[in-house]
Amino acid sequence: MLDLSTAKLVGESRFRKCYEHPNNVDCVIKVQHLSGADNNCIDSPHNRELEFHSKITGCLDYFPTLVGMEETNFGQGLVFKKISSVDGSEPIHLFDKYRDKKIPRFLILQIKNIMNQLEKDALLTCAVNPENLLIIKTSDGEKLISCDTKVITIKEWLPLSKVRFFRLLKVKRRNKRLFALYNKNVLD
Repeated sequence: MLDLSTAKLVGESRFRKCYEHPNNVDCVIKVQHLSGADNNCIDSPHNRELEFHSKITGCLDYFPTLVGMEETNFGQGLVFKKISSVDGSEPIHLFDKYRDKKIPRFLILQIKNIMNQLEKDALLTCAVNPENLLIIKTSDGEKLISCDTKVITIKEWLPLSKVRFFRLLKVKRRNKRLFALYNKNVLD
């Protein structure tokens, strides 16, 4: 069992915390901080993130690499390769960098590539939410990475969300709404 008591916390959301992996500097581990019953439910953030990684078929460059699962003192953790720039620097949130500036076209095109892949796979996810897009430096410039890829369940139409056609309609509507937000902030 992996002890995360002294591991460095690198991120936190409403349901999960992300730590540097104590035994592997190239990895991070996400653990849920839900009550015991909620931790094991089918709709837990972990299970929805595992569902995403089992269904995505391409364009994996924009998503973190899932390494596997590991038991910790805080419960089961999902291990991912650390998102970092080629020079080792930390990623920057898209809207932190472009809060008062226009988003360059090449980043808008990357967002569109992510959305196209999600539509191809009919995946409704948190991947393209503004708070989940990070910028890293590569040898070719800047690139987007999504830091939260869990599937969003359509609770009000749960039976219909299992049908690809209805799920795809929801994905397209959501992507169109989000892309309008990003496009509003693009350079002319």
